[in-house]
Amino acid sequence: MKTNLIYLHIEKSAGTAQRTLFWANYGRENVAWSGLDSSGHIPRDILRFSQRPVLGGHLDFDVFNSLRRRCLFTAVVRRPLDRAISLFYYLAHNAHDEQRKGWRKRGLDPENMTRTIERCQKFRDELKNAQCWRLGGGGSFDGVLQRLETSNFVIGDYEVVNEFNRKLGELLSWHTVNMGTYNVAGRPGYQDEIRREPELAERIAELTEEDERLYAFVQKSNGVYHVPDERLFRATLSANALRRQPTATLIENVVLSLVKGSEIEWNNDSGRLEVRITNLSTATLAASGPSRFMLGYHWLGEKGGIIEEGLRIPLPHNLASDESVVVSARIRPPSDRVVSGRKVRLSMIAVGRHWLASVNHDHGLVIAF
Repeated sequence: MKTNLIYLHIEKSAGTAQRTLFWANYGRENVAWSGLDSSGHIPRDILRFSQRPVLGGHLDFDVFNSLRRRCLFTAVVRRPLDRAISLFYYLAHNAHDEQRKGWRKRGLDPENMTRTIERCQKFRDELKNAQCWRLGGGGSFDGVLQRLETSNFVIGDYEVVNEFNRKLGELLSWHTVNMGTYNVAGRPGYQDEIRREPELAERIAELTEEDERLYAFVQKSNGVYHVPDERLFRATLSANALRRQPTATLIENVVLSLVKGSEIEWNNDSGRLEVRITNLSTATLAASGPSRFMLGYHWLGEKGGIIEEGLRIPLPHNLASDESVVVSARIRPPSDRVVSGRKVRLSMIAVGRHWLASVNHDHGLVIAF
């Protein structure tokens, strides 16, 4: 019997990291993702790839009603207030230019989330019990609960997502359950800053009453693990059943190094580093188009945690196998201006997909200040 692992990606709940974890355990060729492999504008287009073991993306439960087979549904839910603030900040500051412009035309005010909720109907729609809608409850927790009782589901809490992956990994014999870090939202403390807006919490609570019930249920249950067909999925969806071996690297083998004698030269609010990029893979790294690669970096704190993402530097041209190129990487200090005692981690980015350093820990370049 053909089975599928379905990941219902709730926006701003670490879905990009989850997707890369699926790639790590099953291989890119065994995973189909809405917006990458299928049309993100036509949700049911993902069904063209139903022969692949893993399907995922910003998709609702009901998309998969036509699959006359056993499916294991998975998702991560997040505290509604935190998710709403993260979504607002992303749309206001981190989305691509055209997307930000489109949202501002609809009424999004990047300086005030409460005002955005008042003025922007589309944003309210994005918040209104969105997690219950995604999991197939018609916007109600009771509807989701009915789905949970009649389907195979593993649901985790964003705050302890590693526990979710540990459970899923044990069930499916994964080779790794370690997630990378992706799509860091922005400056430190932005959540607390926005949360202080008068009446914001109350407005979000009105829009997410059913999602609050869902999140409280998942949190109290330490995650949902309802898999009546557990034996079937162990046999058909385990990494071992697919003969998938552990991989040291899932993406193009790219080496970063500083040009000999290169030191950062600070000038006013930024500095520059000369970085050599060497492509040791058999594939060409595209400099443009939907599959393009760029060089980027994250500022790290004293304990190695990510503080914020920096600028992205394009490749000057396509980089063929065994070819190198030197780029001048502009380094901008973090928003709090503190550089001393911190580190910068440079990494290539498969744009819209993943940071190479997050899926291949041997990749990248760390510079201490």
